[in-house]
Amino acid sequence: MRETPNKDDPWRFPAMALWLLLFVAGIEPNLIFFQLRALADISTYNALLNSHHLITLALAGYLGVFVWGRSREAGLPSASAEARAVQIGALGLLAFLAVPFEQALDFDSPFQRLVIAVAVAKIAAWCYLLSVLLRYYFFSGHRVFVRMATLFPSARKDSRDEPAREALEEDAGAPRRPQALAAPPENAAEREKDAAL
Repeated sequence: MRETPNKDDPWRFPAMALWLLLFVAGIEPNLIFFQLRALADISTYNALLNSHHLITLALAGYLGVFVWGRSREAGLPSASAEARAVQIGALGLLAFLAVPFEQALDFDSPFQRLVIAVAVAKIAAWCYLLSVLLRYYFFSGHRVFVRMATLFPSARKDSRDEPAREALEEDAGAPRRPQALAAPPENAAEREKDAAL
């Protein structure tokens, strides 16, 4: 496991630049979708996929798979890695959701408050996910995934048990002294009688 990012790795900056492009596309996936369709000169009638939600799902899914892979590289158990991937994937769905920002400024719209709330949540999720990637590439390395809080109780249980497992694995190679097992209380009185005879 790489505790801190490798400062000599020349791929950190290009990888982060690609992530930034994906994140910029996730701000307005509907605009990117229509621009790509116009650039490819595909009409609506001939389009295989006619929804900008594909960009949202693809970005969130890829981000979830990325977090799962980095969590497994960090040495986390499978359940913890999957929990982090699902959590980040769900945040990715929110961060890359197509939000009609123009309705937030429409004071006559009955959904104005809802749109503002969703837009604020989208921006917060987007900033959090970007900060996770920035910390991974430039500051903390794999530790960002180990320290990541999770909402799933089973993943928290696995994370608490992990130090005990690591200690057991480290001690597995060391020779052990046999230890006497304590006798159950009901047999202790019988053993004292037998020892006295």
